Order: sequence, then C-alpha cells, then structure tokens
Amino acid sequence: MLPQNSPNHHENTELLSRIATDEHVFEEIVRTYEKPLYNHLIRLTGNVDEAGDLLQKTFIRLYNWRDRIEKDGNLKNWLYKVSTNLAYDFFRKKKRENLAPLNDQADDETIYPELTYSSLEHDISVIDLENALREIEPHYKNILLLYYREGFSYEEIAHLLEIPLNTVKTHIRRAKQALAALLNETYGTN
Repeated sequence: MLPQNSPNHHENTELLSRIATDEHVFEEIVRTYEKPLYNHLIRLTGNVDEAGDLLQKTFIRLYNWRDRIEKDGNLKNWLYKVSTNLAYDFFRKKKRENLAPLNDQADDETIYPELTYSSLEHDISVIDLENALREIEPHYKNILLLYYREGFSYEEIAHLLEIPLNTVKTHIRRAKQALAALLNETYGTN
C-alpha cells in the first residue's frame, strides 16, 4: 500500500532530480513519507521512541546522501530500505546489550488487515498476535510487515532487502509457521 500522498514514478524522478538543489523538495518528501515510515518502524521495533529516532536518522541519511541517490530510482524503496537497515542495526545493538525490544505502545494495526481490535477471527486476539510477532526473528517480522502492512510485492521485497525472490517466499512461509506455532502454544490448537 502506497502512502496516500505518494508521488507516481514521474513525480518521484522529478523529486529526486531536484532534491539536491531545492530544500522544499526535501520537506515535501518528509511530509509524504513520515507517517508510513514511522508506523513501519514502530511495528518493526515495537518502541515508539526508537522508531522516532530511526525515522529521524532515515531522513538525515536522505538529506546527507541526496547528491548520491539514483535520480531515476524508487524513492519509497530507498527510504524503506534505509529505515529497515537502521532497525536491523537497532536489533543488533539490543542483542549485544542482551535486551529485548519493547512493544508497550503498539498501535491498533496488525499485519492482517481483516484483524483489528474491533474484529477478531478464530478467537485469536490482536494482542496475542502482536505478542507472537514480537517473539519471531526480526527478519521474519520485517518481511511479514513489508508484505502484509506496507503492501510491497514479493519482487519489491526481494529488491528492497537484496535477497532472492525465493528467499522472500521462504521467509514469509517460515514466518507464518513461526507465528502459527506461537499461537498454537497460546490457544492449544493445531
């Protein structure tokens, strides 16, 4: 799912070609992508403060690297790739510190659009689903979020994460299996 104000490819190319010389273009990009990237980072890190820091670092990188970004590239993919890599750095740092990521302030969105706090399927609560998401490996969680919540295709995820298409499919399958196993522990079903 593209952000509501997301520019089409032609506008995207124009923005990228003008970003090095026009500061207003940078502000427009921030306004367009700030909310979807922030939501992505909250879901990925489970921590609103860390998501805010990572979002700021993402836009700082965009500003600092504005001269080096491929002018006919996909800005949305570039931003998600940078923010995701920064989140992975966050997880590596937390792992070194032997701390688990926090998710005390998750929003009401889930990876399944048909599941919300007001609409539950199969007696699985959204809270249990979000808890299970926190338990799976970060790269599996990221791929699920990119696919289900952000609306990226398998091909886009492969390009974004620089992994083969079949690896994306495998990771999505394994992530679903991991979620199912965790939810089976909670609900005692098969």
